[in-house]
Amino acid sequence: MDELLYGSFVAARCDLYQTRRFKPEKAQRWLQSIAILMAQPDGGGKPLSEIILHKWPDVLEARKVDRAGMWIMWMLLHMPFALYGIATNLGFDSGDDRQWSGWDQLSFAANWLMLIILSVTNAPWLGRIPARLSLKQLRTSRSVVIAGTGLVMAITMGVFAIKAVGLFFGMAMGVLIWANALMLALSRRIDSADALQPSDPVRYDALTSLISAVAIGLFYGFFVYEMLGLDAGLLLGGTAFFGWLCGSTVPRYLAGLYIGMTRHGVPFFFGHFLKWAHAAGLLRMSGLGYQFRHHDLQAYLEKG
Repeated sequence: MDELLYGSFVAARCDLYQTRRFKPEKAQRWLQSIAILMAQPDGGGKPLSEIILHKWPDVLEARKVDRAGMWIMWMLLHMPFALYGIATNLGFDSGDDRQWSGWDQLSFAANWLMLIILSVTNAPWLGRIPARLSLKQLRTSRSVVIAGTGLVMAITMGVFAIKAVGLFFGMAMGVLIWANALMLALSRRIDSADALQPSDPVRYDALTSLISAVAIGLFYGFFVYEMLGLDAGLLLGGTAFFGWLCGSTVPRYLAGLYIGMTRHGVPFFFGHFLKWAHAAGLLRMSGLGYQFRHHDLQAYLEKG
């Protein structure tokens, strides 16, 4: 009797709230797949009672998710070269006709290799911890020290660059050094008190990473531009930009969506589906996570 009631309840809610993307048959199948994954998370851990979006990849096959995440990272790190090649084939000319010496080529290769190593070794770990920017961080001694040290470095390096290169370059370097220090000072991990919606950790982290990546990319690009020219500045600045983006939760989250869709029958637009299921009355929000409306409903869906 309970199974009949729950079956009728799920079918009725899916039919009542169906959309062009979320048809009743697909929605019921996706709910069953999610419930099964929650009952049998990767690694043989305890069954889950809630879904937290930025931790969803941990529920799936960890090795496959990490492998897909590394592929996404590798493509992002080579994106500047791909875009530069496309632009060149379309007739783009930077006007940089500087002839590179053997030392210039070695310097470019060393900088590129350093960015690749830093991204590959640090990004997989950073990507598991969502962060956001908060002015309240300036109340902590750690952030004050970082911001103060960054300001001193910005002034010092800016004055040095003005004398060595020119006013514009020196001011740009000073501002970018200060901006990067400020991003580091204002950044902090997200906890349950920071977000009102389950999608906020991924969204805040993506925005934080994007702002920081722009500052890092501009700084590195200006620095390399003065040493090796515009072409090298664009390429290595772009590599630094995408390398920093790889440190957000987004690449691994996208990898989890891909593995979930291809291996477990879960929709790629996972967050939108959970929001739809919440609106349909099948899920409820609990802090940063989603839970099935009733434990018995989850148990019913686990049986498929």
